[in-house]
Amino acid sequence: MDGGFNSFADYSAAVLLGRVPGVTRVAGLSTRTLGVAITGIDTAEDVWAGAANTYPWMLADTALEAVSDNANDTAAGTGAQSINVQGVLSAGTATNSGNIPLNGLTPVPVGTHYRINLANVGMVTPVAGTQTNLGTITIRDAGGGTVRAVIPPRARSAQQCVYTPPLGFFLVVRAVEIELLAAAGGASRHIDAGLYFRFTNSISGTPRQIQCSDGQPYALDAHTSIPVGPMTDFCMRVVFSSTNTIKVGAAFEGHLYKI
Repeated sequence: MDGGFNSFADYSAAVLLGRVPGVTRVAGLSTRTLGVAITGIDTAEDVWAGAANTYPWMLADTALEAVSDNANDTAAGTGAQSINVQGVLSAGTATNSGNIPLNGLTPVPVGTHYRINLANVGMVTPVAGTQTNLGTITIRDAGGGTVRAVIPPRARSAQQCVYTPPLGFFLVVRAVEIELLAAAGGASRHIDAGLYFRFTNSISGTPRQIQCSDGQPYALDAHTSIPVGPMTDFCMRVVFSSTNTIKVGAAFEGHLYKI
């Protein structure tokens, strides 16, 4: 079965267990409440946990820092004790900050990155407590700059449908889900979402459009594959909504192949 596509579920399980050489599982998930009715690409919103409507892609390698709004998210606290940030440099090299102790309300450096593919929290030493992040952990440019990733309370990982494969790797997206959350009744609501691709020369587009409504979430057929080449930015973007204050949930799963 290794290296084959006889069963998506079985193959994904083998990848997750490390039984397929050169292939790893990647995933992203998030929710976003749309602040205004979206009427087109000029008012689009990306599905991520930050305040900016569209994800703020970095333009160069950038020194980043992480900070919580809860003092218990610290190395000796009862919340999240450490953080790990993984991404890519502009030259295409993968980055990994390692486990860096958090310091509550005081920012800590988490290395230099060009893209953030994953950020999650962990423990340094076992302690009595929740052992998850009690506050919102923000990853931003050093010195209190632009927010690049957000870990909401108790989420343990950054909430964003964003990914950029390093050089020498190719992402194949195998599963996509989009749905509207917390329907309030009354008139049906719907959105159009796009799978957004941004290349290193800044040319971008949303070639695949998806529609879903209160009663009809969207799920990508597992037999469909969406390729994302090296150093191509990928995210999930809402390009139309029937009204504002819609809460959108989105997720993707794929396999990262070493080429």
